[in-house]
Amino acid sequence: MKAARLGCRIVLLAALCVVAGCGPRPAQVKVAPIALNLEAEGQTAFVSATVYDARGDMIKDARLKWTSSDPTVAAVDQRGAVTAVSSGDATITARSGRLHASCSVLVVIPDSLTVTPSALTLEAGTSAPLAAVARNEKGDPIDAPIRWKSSNPPAARVSADGAVTAVSPGTAVIQVEIAGLEARVPVEVLPAPEPSPETEEPEETPDQPPDQKALQP
Repeated sequence: MKAARLGCRIVLLAALCVVAGCGPRPAQVKVAPIALNLEAEGQTAFVSATVYDARGDMIKDARLKWTSSDPTVAAVDQRGAVTAVSSGDATITARSGRLHASCSVLVVIPDSLTVTPSALTLEAGTSAPLAAVARNEKGDPIDAPIRWKSSNPPAARVSADGAVTAVSPGTAVIQVEIAGLEARVPVEVLPAPEPSPETEEPEETPDQPPDQKALQP
């Protein structure tokens, strides 16, 4: 009879342990990476989460719940897979009980690139600026590095800030790239104008006194 009661107690304790979640208690949650950039609609990247106990040991098979602060920008599934939906900011959070850790997500989806002016005609020795603006699918400007390149530097060079300098007569194409978007600007370089010939001015002669004989009657 005593053995039966002892067996019942052991079974009851085991059941309570399962329900209460016996084992090491989570003390910290870490995610990696802590920041993520996505640049295309539908692009997916994974965020991993690790749960540690008070001794700093990893807890295997710890239960985690993943959430997104804005699923219209970045969605996340229960594996930690983050998918870009639209341009904007979102925070991906992994929770284990009351503990949590987060990853900041920036989604930038390039949509259009505008360069002004769209073509240039310059005389050799002169220069002119180009301006480039990239926008996302919402029409907002994208803050991203701009790469400039000339197809024919002996005819026209371009600086890192988009200034085009005409070097010698010919043609070139200025290539612009921002966030995966590309644009091209044709450039025609004309010969520098010939300097106008200098005309010689007549020499000035000092005033001569009138001929006295010619004045006599």
